[in-house]
Amino acid sequence: VVANLPKGKAPGQSGWTYEMIGAACEDPTAFTALNDLVNVLIPGQLPYIPDLLDCRLLSFAKPDGGVRPIAVGEVLTRLVSLCALAMEPALGPSLAPYQFAVGIPGGSEVVAHAVRTYLENDPSNVAVSVDFRNAFNACSRTEALTATAEMAPRLYNWLRYQYQQPTRLWVAGAPEGTPPLMSEEGVRQGDPAATAAFCMGLQRILLETVRRHPTALLFAIADDVTVCANGVAGVPVAQTLTQLAKDRLNLDVVPRKSTAFSYDGTAGAAAAAALGYQHAEDGIVCVGTPIGYDDYQAAYAARKVDAAQRAIHATLDLPLRKQERWVLLTQSQQLAIQHL
Repeated sequence: VVANLPKGKAPGQSGWTYEMIGAACEDPTAFTALNDLVNVLIPGQLPYIPDLLDCRLLSFAKPDGGVRPIAVGEVLTRLVSLCALAMEPALGPSLAPYQFAVGIPGGSEVVAHAVRTYLENDPSNVAVSVDFRNAFNACSRTEALTATAEMAPRLYNWLRYQYQQPTRLWVAGAPEGTPPLMSEEGVRQGDPAATAAFCMGLQRILLETVRRHPTALLFAIADDVTVCANGVAGVPVAQTLTQLAKDRLNLDVVPRKSTAFSYDGTAGAAAAAALGYQHAEDGIVCVGTPIGYDDYQAAYAARKVDAAQRAIHATLDLPLRKQERWVLLTQSQQLAIQHL
């Protein structure tokens, strides 16, 4: 796991980075000590250490208004989560064919191609994209931990260690002496094991929805869920899904961000009206991929390219040394450029 740690990930409250852990592990004594620490943290055998679970809280403006809170945990806890997940290699495949966010290479592409193929197969087929409000921060920890104990028991003790009581969120940039906020619900979006726990909690809801609607087609990448059905047949499926998500996971749907689309505009409009969602007349964005008419896809791609260009120029215009701008450019923009 240490040999494959990603570069350029943000540090938590202590300032430690993956690169520091990698450098320390070049010393055999340090590597052995870290391995011992991981092996007592995964089964939750250490006393509760609040500093280990502190997070740096960042807030980013959403394009459509509001704030997106991101809690950046310690790289050590993320390392332990990666090691814990390595002990459960069958978890990702066990969540398919409904959830593709855990251990499925190219999961987003799988979902996008599946939805695209379904819509093109019959113009009256409808895709309903369900948007949950602040899903990772709002989800029920109890439900996520209960699902983990059932589906991936070797992850349970480590996740229980992290979430058995409220944790501290230190607001980045706040004046010195500002007390932390306390996180009492939800999971850390950047923690690999926490993402898996969220997906397992949602998986029980997806499975119950399919049990009640055996012909339902559901595709999820974490909290991004798409319901596929012919005509308005997807309406009761989406209603069951969102009600279960509310009752069990404490998730609220955002109607103005949830959409319905079909190449037969009548079918998409009817489904959107029945659910109170937006009717996407020209296409939808499914896990980052535009699906719909050619003009819609081209316009979406153009907007993404323009945004990437603005970000690149903003990075190059920062009052920093060339070497620092290069590091920022490669580590913050490279993946977006490769994707485009």
